[in-house]
Amino acid sequence: MSAFYLAFTNGWFFKERDDLKMGVEKMDMIFGIDLVDLITIIIASVAIVISIPAFLVSRRSLHHQALLDIHKDYRSPEMLSALDGIWKFYINFRKNHPNLKIDSKDFKEGLKAEYKNIRKKQNKSIANRKLNVEESLNYKRRLVTHFYIHLASIHKHKILPDKMIFDWWTPSDFKTFEIIMTLEKAMLETSEINPENARFAFEPLLELEADCKLYFDKNKESVLSKYNSYENSKNF
Repeated sequence: MSAFYLAFTNGWFFKERDDLKMGVEKMDMIFGIDLVDLITIIIASVAIVISIPAFLVSRRSLHHQALLDIHKDYRSPEMLSALDGIWKFYINFRKNHPNLKIDSKDFKEGLKAEYKNIRKKQNKSIANRKLNVEESLNYKRRLVTHFYIHLASIHKHKILPDKMIFDWWTPSDFKTFEIIMTLEKAMLETSEINPENARFAFEPLLELEADCKLYFDKNKESVLSKYNSYENSKNF
């Protein structure tokens, strides 16, 4: 008869099994938790720790892709033409109204009135096929506005932090947005716009405008330092 058989029949195997069971029960008493649950918690904790770097890398990739899309839109030939048209309109208005203080209420009201007049005339020219839609100031305004609506959506849903959105803006970029907001407010004053649709698109723009001003005020010196002097930048 083998030694294993003797040990088995004498209860050695069952005794060891009972001792193991008692040991597990003692551990449960010490930790106040089932051993299997404890192991599960440890494994889950390790998995969380391991997943944090992966999450951060994924988030950085998302930020990079969002910024890349924004820059592609902003550098497109259509956007360049639209921005050029918007700035020519703004500069011509300044030249034709030298007595109006820049950024004053009268200046902005005059800018809105001028835009409405040009839009009305150009709409007639488009209807008479004397002007292509793409050449109109209204089309250029819409194109630039939709870019900022896209940016406002990214801002509203916190896809990018404010610093990443505004840090690459120059004083002229801040001014461009200000001009666009003035023209959008002019559009809201017309009877052609559905108030509900306008509110849906305009509210995120207002939020972006408020944070844009806040960021510029807090970081004015660093923004203006991108130019040779404050005197060359403050008149935008």
